[in-house]
Amino acid sequence: MVKSPSWLILKGRQEEAEQVLARLYGEEHVQTALKWIPIKRANEIQLSPSSLEDDPECQKEPTHVSPWKTLMSKRYRIQVLLAIHMALATQFTGCNAVFFYSSMLFKTAGVNDGRIGNLIVGIVLMLPNLFIIRLTRRYGNRDMLLLGQGAMLIGSVGLTIGLKLQVSALSIFFIAFFVFAFTISISALAFPTGASLYPDEIRATGTSVMMVVNGMGILAIGIGFPYISTALDDLAFLPFMATIAYFIVFMYKFLPNSTGKTNNEIQQTRPSRVNRLDLTLIREAWDEQNGD
Repeated sequence: MVKSPSWLILKGRQEEAEQVLARLYGEEHVQTALKWIPIKRANEIQLSPSSLEDDPECQKEPTHVSPWKTLMSKRYRIQVLLAIHMALATQFTGCNAVFFYSSMLFKTAGVNDGRIGNLIVGIVLMLPNLFIIRLTRRYGNRDMLLLGQGAMLIGSVGLTIGLKLQVSALSIFFIAFFVFAFTISISALAFPTGASLYPDEIRATGTSVMMVVNGMGILAIGIGFPYISTALDDLAFLPFMATIAYFIVFMYKFLPNSTGKTNNEIQQTRPSRVNRLDLTLIREAWDEQNGD
């Protein structure tokens, strides 16, 4: 039988528990990992069979609460709202428009061979994966999301200027810059960050909501962008500039930094500057959850 650190501590075998934690997390993280384990004395949980039979609470049938009902309750409203924004940001910041229609965009920018455009996008999309984990550990997911979207906003402005002035090199550079900024921020961090906002019991359900929203966004961009491009021509990325700016402001106001924090610590973290926005329902939901 595998003996967990919690079980070993419960039995008073502290040294063995620390050895197990050292194998799991490394010697330097043992004390931190010990803080995650709730300490309970054996006499607090050991009950005799007769006491279990006499206790009416123990005889009650366990009640099942639907995770969907829990997810949609007022208590988790802000987590749901933040996670949905994470999913929306993966689509409505414009990068999938580049992925789906890179040949069209590069042709507009002056590159006749669409394969060259696809190759550029593929290389720029792959390279940041070599160091994104190190950057996130150093700066935190919140700062990476904000900085990445700020860079995407600059990239979309530069792309629009390049297309408008018909400067091919400038347009190609800013398309690559835009994709790079997306890869080091939203592409890598949106779903892990959104999932981390939920407590364990509803994380799977909350993540499924994000996936549905993401799929709807893919459909909307895939169908809608050609019409936007036809209507606005060289200014096709103007709507994405507006949505990127909105996501930056929203995440700056509400998104906590979950990097290096336990689930309980994340649940107790209040979004920064929440009181500056007149979103009463969000503020009340967060206050109710944390009891302040």
